[in-house]
Amino acid sequence: MVTINDEAATDCMRLLAEGRYGDTPLVAGESAVAGLAGLLAAAGNDEARATLDLRKNSRVVLFGTEGAEFASASEVIHTHKVGMKAINSLLRLFLRGS
Repeated sequence: MVTINDEAATDCMRLLAEGRYGDTPLVAGESAVAGLAGLLAAAGNDEARATLDLRKNSRVVLFGTEGAEFASASEVIHTHKVGMKAINSLLRLFLRGS
């Protein structure tokens, strides 16, 4: 079990919404990004990465089942379509050299 603080959730929401690394911006709510925040924390920690056997070629499944509060239906649908590209880009960034 991993506990994610509000700041980590907000940072992940912002990261996805900004569409960094050439990705399409992604609308995700606080609960939707908790798994991503935990994964990024683990990817940035040598001990956690080793415990999880998390490597450059690892495949990870994350579920984000909540759009941002007040998101329109079209934004939520769009989120699901582009989510994997954004997450894969973030993982490549954090797992470089692992």
